[in-house]
Amino acid sequence: MLFIVICVILSLIITAAIVFSAIYFSVKLDDEKIVAEKATLKILGSDGAEIDCEAFNRYVTYENINSNIINAFVSLEDKRFFTHNGVDYYRLAGATIKNVKYGYFKEGGSTITQQLAKNTQLNSEKTFTRKIKEMKLAHDIEKKYSKVEILEMYLNAIYYGNGIYGIDSACKNYFDKSPAEVSVAESAILAGIVKNPSKYSPINNKDKALERMKLVCGLMKTQNYINEEEYEEALRYEYVKPSDNGINPYINAALSEACEILGVNEKNLLKSKYVIECYYDEKLQNIVENLASSNDFSIKTYGGKAALSSVVLCDNASGGVIACYSSDGINPIAFRRSPGSCIKPVAVYAPALERKVITEATVFNDEIGRAHV
Repeated sequence: MLFIVICVILSLIITAAIVFSAIYFSVKLDDEKIVAEKATLKILGSDGAEIDCEAFNRYVTYENINSNIINAFVSLEDKRFFTHNGVDYYRLAGATIKNVKYGYFKEGGSTITQQLAKNTQLNSEKTFTRKIKEMKLAHDIEKKYSKVEILEMYLNAIYYGNGIYGIDSACKNYFDKSPAEVSVAESAILAGIVKNPSKYSPINNKDKALERMKLVCGLMKTQNYINEEEYEEALRYEYVKPSDNGINPYINAALSEACEILGVNEKNLLKSKYVIECYYDEKLQNIVENLASSNDFSIKTYGGKAALSSVVLCDNASGGVIACYSSDGINPIAFRRSPGSCIKPVAVYAPALERKVITEATVFNDEIGRAHV
């Protein structure tokens, strides 16, 4: 009986080894793909002309990237980056235990090199097959490229949300700075975005972005990349969106709606071959943005702060949105707010007329009554 059990175990081990080897050696590193992949999605305006989607693909070399950015990403994503050979087996083992515990792929345990392999060579599906291929490609990348080259390619290949690829474009659009100029706090925000760009983008959700920034800064301090003084200074940081961050609010809204319809994330949508046809009018979009952001339309709250504002301009003939604007980065098309008294003609007066409860000549006293004690 013991002999049979041993034979079964050995058979399973051999079979697993054969399957692992078959998958592991089935992939080959494609050097042409490893350098920042460009967006392939096309978005067409009302005139049929293509709206530029490749403005967010500028490549920047390692020498022009602030060490704060390097330290933030290494602290959060791969603290043993400079010592492993592509795969961090300690982290992988920990992630495996957690995945078995939860019964699904909760954590991947991927290193920066593995993420580079996944972003440029593979897809994002969470399977053992992809993970094995990712490990093979990571080993190949480490053999062929230096750590500096890997970090450079990685930072230029990452998707940062809002249609933005690459560290240079991310710094420009989120902070109106170059990668050489960003602070510790800003670097931490950039590192924090990667896990979930739509959730942790400071434009989409400033509070969550700052909360994650503090987590990254804590890791940087723990790993001795910053001292206590730098840490405390970073915690005092308050994000202010640049007045001209280059992000077209209409395109942002179109991407968001397309992702919802197609059931994909923004990164995969931008790398797809879909063609999105919109009612977009570039001339009117520029007019709306200039007017809405001018001092003529600046409204202050009772506390003296600038009030949030959004504009949606529609074509009455087609019902399509031809231009839109939002002062705080919220998708103006997806924004929901109570219509207030504007709904009365449809929800109250029209049904009352239809049921002949009132006539067109009926007079109502709609002033707010006073309570009598």
